[in-house]
Amino acid sequence: MAERNPKYDVLRGLAIVFVLVIHISADFILAAPTTNTYIIVNIVNKLFTTAVPTFVALTVFLGLKSGKKRGPLYFLKKALPLVVLYLIWTAIYIAYYMEYGGLIMPETDILVQKFLLQGQSCYHMYYIVMLLQLYIVIALLSHVPVKKLRPNPWLPLIAVALQMGVLGLFIKFIIFKYWFYNTAVFVFFYLTSITYGVCLAANSNRTEAFFKRFWWLYALIMILTALIRAWLFTNTAIFGDNFVQRNLSENIAWELFIFGGVPVMFLLAELLKNFSPLALLGRHSLGIYFAHPLVLFFVEEWFHFNTKPQQIPLGMIVKFAAAIVAALIFSLIMEGLKWLFLTLGRLIARGFTAIKLKLGKKA
Repeated sequence: MAERNPKYDVLRGLAIVFVLVIHISADFILAAPTTNTYIIVNIVNKLFTTAVPTFVALTVFLGLKSGKKRGPLYFLKKALPLVVLYLIWTAIYIAYYMEYGGLIMPETDILVQKFLLQGQSCYHMYYIVMLLQLYIVIALLSHVPVKKLRPNPWLPLIAVALQMGVLGLFIKFIIFKYWFYNTAVFVFFYLTSITYGVCLAANSNRTEAFFKRFWWLYALIMILTALIRAWLFTNTAIFGDNFVQRNLSENIAWELFIFGGVPVMFLLAELLKNFSPLALLGRHSLGIYFAHPLVLFFVEEWFHFNTKPQQIPLGMIVKFAAAIVAALIFSLIMEGLKWLFLTLGRLIARGFTAIKLKLGKKA
């Protein structure tokens, strides 16, 4: 087994921290739409949305870097544990919304299409559906001679242009909403991140050297596009009823933001690669991702921070700390159960082997 690179655990840790900040700040944006604090929180929210694009780029990179061809067994190995967790947490979130959110048990077709296939049992579950799609993409890309590619710092810009062009066609013909909620295209919205993953898999040293050389440009693009996205979010009225123009503007800013944001995240991970708390969070990032909205729901039920705009700074700190601690405990419990099942499986397998050997000797 290849030695685990702590830098990538730190990168996962950074990304999961950013996810928490995104979801916590989003609640407060809705709570205080007319205050100065709202402007700051809105900008922070947009800056931290590098989280999912980074997860995507890292997943593709790690899946392709060995150069091995991936087949159905790779997908099954990756997908089966994830599907089990996905089903468990989907049931938990449906139960929560039925108890506290007034959700009525949906019809079977809606349950399957909306909650299972499209990951809409909670606002974050779409990513798990996309991750399953990403494993298929990795398996397909593994049959391409990725290692022969010569990484270029501007190659992801081609992905940006391609993605913006196709998205433009979707928006123009008013099928954007349908496609966005259709599970078949979740991965497509992160084509730029996938391209970064391929570049890193082809030659990680060369690609990360580009990141370091042009760090100022990537950071500038990331900050400027985050500010533009925050401004667009608060000034949608300027587009009136022009759905096409509004969504094209938002998506151009989003794609360029990914182009600048992913390299910045890799550079931050390089700077913090010896910071063990982030590495710990990174190792449990999947468990934290599944569990954190449930923690945030109950913290809000108890403290009602969202109804008190003046308590936004305190509320963000309390929610963040509670989400980290509780979600990490959930993750450790999940790891313990996984270890228990694996141990039981090994013991059962050894038992069958021992019985088989004894029967063989008697024969």
